Amino acid sequence: RVLHTELDTDCIPRAELPDFAPTFCQALENGAVFRGHQTSNDKKYEVEVRFKHVDVGHSVLCGDLTIFGLTEQYPEMTTYFDAEIVGTRHSFETQRWETDERIDAQHWSRFASFKAMFGDRLPQSYDFMANEYIYMRWKEQFLVPDPTVRAVK
Repeated sequence: RVLHTELDTDCIPRAELPDFAPTFCQALENGAVFRGHQTSNDKKYEVEVRFKHVDVGHSVLCGDLTIFGLTEQYPEMTTYFDAEIVGTRHSFETQRWETDERIDAQHWSRFASFKAMFGDRLPQSYDFMANEYIYMRWKEQFLVPDPTVRAVK
């Protein structure tokens, strides 16, 4: 399953800097933690995202996504994900996972920030280092701590 979501997030303040607002580089660093909400099928779920490893040079990262209250069986569920940062290395066009340019354009244009900049069309290029918004394509890999679980009811 591919997770494409716009998280309504606030960075968790660091203990030594209680009113700290992260800069771009601090938001994309190993150990960064974000809390916010994910909306799915008109339901809003509290989520926490932890970046485990960030490689800005290769525009990739990985981490854990914890979602709260999704199912009765798993009231707190954590999945491991790999991600691509959309930019000079990875375009807005997925080019895999049974999708096409039309589906990608439809998906990305649901984000207000994308729609304001590009409308309903995928841009030919995007430099996340020179823009206010960072877009990512996440691919959930497995449930933590049990990677053998492939489906949740």
